[in-house]
Amino acid sequence: MTSQVHLYVIETDPDRAERLASEMAMLPQVTVLKSYAEAVSFSGGLDAIFIPLMSALEWGLVRPPVALHQTRVVRMPEAEVARGRPQYAIPGVAISAHESLTPTATAQLVLLESFKAIQAFNDANPIKLKTVGVPALSLGLDQLRAGEAMELLSAAYLSVA
Repeated sequence: MTSQVHLYVIETDPDRAERLASEMAMLPQVTVLKSYAEAVSFSGGLDAIFIPLMSALEWGLVRPPVALHQTRVVRMPEAEVARGRPQYAIPGVAISAHESLTPTATAQLVLLESFKAIQAFNDANPIKLKTVGVPALSLGLDQLRAGEAMELLSAAYLSVA
């Protein structure tokens, strides 16, 4: 179940990290850390990490045309794994060139679709993703008002419970 997935939110700005950590204190499935290395160490090793859609395209993990409003779990390139990245990645979500989403709507879309992808992966594979790193910028958490990040993450966990 996705509710058993622990998210390690990586926020490099110390002030935002402190604010997010305080906000997320009510969600035991979310830990806010200040670096990728901290997330790897604290988690005991990440199973997956959110990556930009452009990186997934460049590495050949996703091929155009990219499905709108969807993502899936993909295998990280061996060169990236050798550099310390986890075995799996969750690419960003594409939107239409004609769409204009608010930061809240963007974060909600990415979270919900990513949680669906994790759930589908866990349901179909003997390997289960339990520890997932996510740069705060990948979700646009830096653009949300106080309290919104916690609300969106709570809703995402409930959506696939």
